[in-house]
Amino acid sequence: MLKFLGKNVSTLILGTLIAQFITIILTPILSRIFSPQEFGLFAIIFSLSGILSSIIGGRYEIAIVQAKNNLESINLSFITAIIMIICTTVFIIICFFLEKNFLEISNLPYRLILLIPAITLFIGFFNIMNMLNTKFENYKTIAFSKIIRSIIQGILPILLSLISLSSLNLIFGFIGGFVGAYIVLFKKKFFDIFYKNHISFKDITLLLKKYKEFPLYSAPSSLADAITLQFPLIFIYFIAGEAMNGYYFLAARMISIPASLIGLSYAQVFYRDIVAIVDNNSEMLPFLIKTSKKLTIIAIPIFIFIFFASPKMFPFIFGIEWEQSGIIARYLGCIFLIQFTVSTVSQILLLKEHLYKAAVWKYLYFTSSAVLYTTIYYFQIEFYTFLTILVIHECILYIIHFYIIYISAVENDKKLIIK
Repeated sequence: MLKFLGKNVSTLILGTLIAQFITIILTPILSRIFSPQEFGLFAIIFSLSGILSSIIGGRYEIAIVQAKNNLESINLSFITAIIMIICTTVFIIICFFLEKNFLEISNLPYRLILLIPAITLFIGFFNIMNMLNTKFENYKTIAFSKIIRSIIQGILPILLSLISLSSLNLIFGFIGGFVGAYIVLFKKKFFDIFYKNHISFKDITLLLKKYKEFPLYSAPSSLADAITLQFPLIFIYFIAGEAMNGYYFLAARMISIPASLIGLSYAQVFYRDIVAIVDNNSEMLPFLIKTSKKLTIIAIPIFIFIFFASPKMFPFIFGIEWEQSGIIARYLGCIFLIQFTVSTVSQILLLKEHLYKAAVWKYLYFTSSAVLYTTIYYFQIEFYTFLTILVIHECILYIIHFYIIYISAVENDKKLIIK
């Protein structure tokens, strides 16, 4: 199986496999320590932090892999980190000035609201280090960082619960996992390259201009995409409460395991390979088709297992209290079937010349989702009917997404023929 996927993908998958195995072992313990309400509260913080982290660096971190040389990548990392720190400071100031407004809208404890910018910065720094190691093809390091992150995020909340039981334990465990990952991902080589080649204001200006497409096109569209992806957790929290949000979160977390295990690992290497294809003036379409077929072959049996096993598996593994999560997982499994393949190969749209296409789809996805959730709320549609409509919506939108990816690959290959 690993040989079928390729060496670099296999390295990442092996690391992710161990990391997810740790998560699978520890989650049943966490589900018995923390209630659905506490998971639901953690889920809304997780969602809001995920939304902000999509734009905190102006998306310059994505350009790190596409940079023409290692020095440029290191300098982009430094610039992105500075932008993230500035944005986090602004977010914190906004939280202080709009304290009452946030409390009225979200009904969240103020201390949790203040944690959101900090968590966002931790995620942002992780994204920088992850992209930098991808650029240098340090796949073993990336794989090991996933294991460390999973261990800390699973064990730390359990240890903290021995002192006091709180949803904050889940949040501190989440942050601790990123700190552990930084220690693994940071290489002295990165610092040496930066130290020996001091970056000037002129260099910063040139790099900001060279990759201006990322904040102009990718950042706004990524924000729209992040909001869309987190819509369910935010929507369910405000409409159905913390408990139902907790059920949905656990189901989504378990369904994401195969996506994280294979999809994200494959996507990371796929992105690096696509950049290499462009640099070498090679054909992209055959690689896209070959990869899509492999991913579909992998996705089908996983979907069948999720659909038939989850209603019985969830209450057995996580406790009878989590039976609702097993039912929700069947619906999410249907979305996984198409999302798994399309999201992985969508890395093609991260190329500078295709960013505007990615932006168009993300705005379409955001708009259609906003209409969907508004309609559901207005007509007070029953929860599981909402999930059925959500599955149909996601399938249609991801078919459109794949068509845009396909067209982008065709356009790339046509340029080669003209040359």
